Amino acid sequence: MTDDRTGELYDRVLIREVLLKQSHYLDAARMDLMREVWAEDCRTDFGPDRGGVLVGLDAFLERIGPGLKAFNWTFHLLGESVIDLDGDKAFAVTSVLAWHEFTSGERSWVGSTYHDELTRIDGRWLIWSRKTVVSGVDGPLAAVAWLSLERNVDPLQHSASRSARLAGLHDKSR
Repeated sequence: MTDDRTGELYDRVLIREVLLKQSHYLDAARMDLMREVWAEDCRTDFGPDRGGVLVGLDAFLERIGPGLKAFNWTFHLLGESVIDLDGDKAFAVTSVLAWHEFTSGERSWVGSTYHDELTRIDGRWLIWSRKTVVSGVDGPLAAVAWLSLERNVDPLQHSASRSARLAGLHDKSR
């Protein structure tokens, strides 16, 4: 017999696994596997120079897939995740340290935070929205217009209004 706390713990494990798989698929350039972890109607925002706000999984894949060709290798290391559950929705804030080696041999480090909203569809957790907020960049990627870390705000606040303001991606019809 399981209680609500056991179910919540299991959901947290499943959500963390989705986040980890997404990074592994990205680093392996396996765009064909992204459908396992992203919702079809997803929203992403990686910053103005990284495609801005994109709506739909196909738009995301069309942006990110060809962009990976600029790199020999990438490596996205996920740090801690703070996950708030709300029924079939979840909000996660995850620290990320990403290493990129360009085809030219130049290298960049990017320290960022993923602000994700996940949704459970047919019993599976999927990433529905992601906003990448950068706190530091070293190397050639420093020239990119990223979304910058906000100071003097609670970075873990996950209310619907905070999610809408932070991500600019919240669809009120969901």
